[in-house]
Amino acid sequence: MSDELMELPEGWEWITFEELVVNHDGKRVPVSSTDRQERQGKFPYYGASGIIDYVNDYLFDGDFLLIAEDGANLISRSTPIAFEATGKFWVNNHAHVVEPLKEIILTSYLRDYFNCTDLKFYISGSAQPKLNQKNLNRIPIPLPPLNEQKRIVAAIEALRERSQKARSALVAIPELCDKFRQSVLAAAFRGDLTADWRKQNPDVEPASVLLERIKDDRYKNWELEQLAKASHRSTKLDSGKMRMKYELPTSPQEDRLFRELEECIPDSWAITSLDSVARLITGKTPSTSEADYWDGEIPFVTPTEIDPSGFILPSRRLVTQLGAKQAKTIPSNSTLIVCIGTVGKVGILSNPSVVNQQINALVSLKSVSYKFIYYWAQALQPWVVANAAATVNAAILNKSRLGMAPIPIPPYLEQLHIVSMIEAMLSEISSLTSNTTNAYEWLNSLDRSILTKAFRGELVEQDPNDEPASVLLDRIRAEREQQAQGKAKKPGEKSGQ
Repeated sequence: MSDELMELPEGWEWITFEELVVNHDGKRVPVSSTDRQERQGKFPYYGASGIIDYVNDYLFDGDFLLIAEDGANLISRSTPIAFEATGKFWVNNHAHVVEPLKEIILTSYLRDYFNCTDLKFYISGSAQPKLNQKNLNRIPIPLPPLNEQKRIVAAIEALRERSQKARSALVAIPELCDKFRQSVLAAAFRGDLTADWRKQNPDVEPASVLLERIKDDRYKNWELEQLAKASHRSTKLDSGKMRMKYELPTSPQEDRLFRELEECIPDSWAITSLDSVARLITGKTPSTSEADYWDGEIPFVTPTEIDPSGFILPSRRLVTQLGAKQAKTIPSNSTLIVCIGTVGKVGILSNPSVVNQQINALVSLKSVSYKFIYYWAQALQPWVVANAAATVNAAILNKSRLGMAPIPIPPYLEQLHIVSMIEAMLSEISSLTSNTTNAYEWLNSLDRSILTKAFRGELVEQDPNDEPASVLLDRIRAEREQQAQGKAKKPGEKSGQ
């Protein structure tokens, strides 16, 4: 074998793949998906990544190893490229079919070796990676004594079982974190988190007084908008007529959520509508046919950029100042709620942005904490989903309906304290989630390390009493030579003559 191969433990040998198996690629028959629909049955139909269908007939019956012949997974390794197939089954022409020689090598040993070994030097093609039979046959395999193979496979399986148990435990953590997050938000907006704070601060301004100030803030904001528009048009406005045009905020929808809030919030709190505490703006996409509107510096946010964590991911497109004027620029610290399509996704802007028409923005009034509104929007997700109207193409919750959503309003100082407590608790959840991700990565690294050690001969101890692989190979090669000589005898020639 090549001098580039690593040195193996005593008793091991390097051997090419073709010497360890019988290849059955010639028996493969691909069946189109259309034909398979007419041939549905109980027998597995294998492709490059495993079972892809079931058909009413089989080509193979026994114990075999299948190895992917083509596909991007040969490079990415997102799933195993080698897997055992037993019993009766069918294989298409995207997976090699080999039968390992059981007297030399264990199928599971060979499977694990392929699934942990970098085969890039044997793979051809970039657009469509391929491991052809010629290259497959020349892949070198480290061959230990058969008994040692059994010990290696047993050790790998034992360690893999322990690793899987750890993974199973980790799988439950994200769901537990999500439930805890929901519990934190529910407790926050019932007033449970700030019960002690209220006892220590009995003289704070009640929410009823705060609501009156919020009403004044809302009207003043609207008035400033009208004056700005009039200034732009060089017209004068009559203050009396302006007030007559002012639309009062929508009352909260007195639904199940409203009644639940009535029953649980503290006496010092109040209930109102989102429309009362924030300016609701539906997004708009600048014309995509106007080149002057795009490739600017203002982020353009779509539902795709709203991460489940609430962070706004980097925008794939940017809008110019001219493009922003054709839409509406949403100020930083605004809460975004997706109301068309994937309704209920919530995010918070850190920079002024333009958002598309699937998103409604909540721009908080100065007497209400913008983070309080943001966290309430997260708690409101089930309400948003439940109130979205199903259409042919997507679920929709319009701006006026969203504005009717109830929101509990504590005194302003209590709002700030609630936000502080929520963030402290969610920070703990974030740390746990990060640790879970790190644990997954550590397990993946551990699994790779286990397999690397296994095929270097470092996972289990060598037994000097094991028959060396070289002796086994010599015997097998001798037997094959005898078989070949037997087949080469002339017709009619009797054995022993």
